[in-house]
Amino acid sequence: MKFETMNDASYTQKDGAIILHANAKSDFVVSATNKKVVASAAFLYQRVKGDFVLQAKVSQRFLSTYDAPALMAMESETRWAKACFEYTDLNTRAVVSVMTNTTSDDCNGVETDGDSIWLQLCRRDHIIAVHYSLDGSHWRMHRILRMEMEEELKVGLVAQSPLGDGGDFVFEEVSLKLERKEDIRGGN
Repeated sequence: MKFETMNDASYTQKDGAIILHANAKSDFVVSATNKKVVASAAFLYQRVKGDFVLQAKVSQRFLSTYDAPALMAMESETRWAKACFEYTDLNTRAVVSVMTNTTSDDCNGVETDGDSIWLQLCRRDHIIAVHYSLDGSHWRMHRILRMEMEEELKVGLVAQSPLGDGGDFVFEEVSLKLERKEDIRGGN
């Protein structure tokens, strides 16, 4: 896959995997309390029009709170959808989604003891869905919502380390398809 980069995204490709480096204190978030925009995380993306399905197996070492590899669809710095595999402030490894429409929300989901999980981010019309899988075949819904965004978005991979010193995050089996997912809830 050929990517454009944002925020000096540094990455390598090895054995079919993309290893994306997160810089220290990097994130995408818009504070709900003071509306401060932080848009500093490494982002590899392709420009996509219309419906899409983005999937990847993501892995990390869980060093610092909020460290995460993520899948993201971005219209602007204040309107985007992000699906993360995050080291949470509750000291768990969880699927977390952050939806930003002028401010960011935060939704913690399924927790796991593993170092990796499959994430899927889909768009059908103005519906955004986040799914996860333990095996890359059977998808479960984490979240679905309506989010009005422009037809063309930046869609791709994020590496963030909001409180930490950064590090490398691994994305395997990355797939971006320009297709309409009829079963937007089920994910399969």
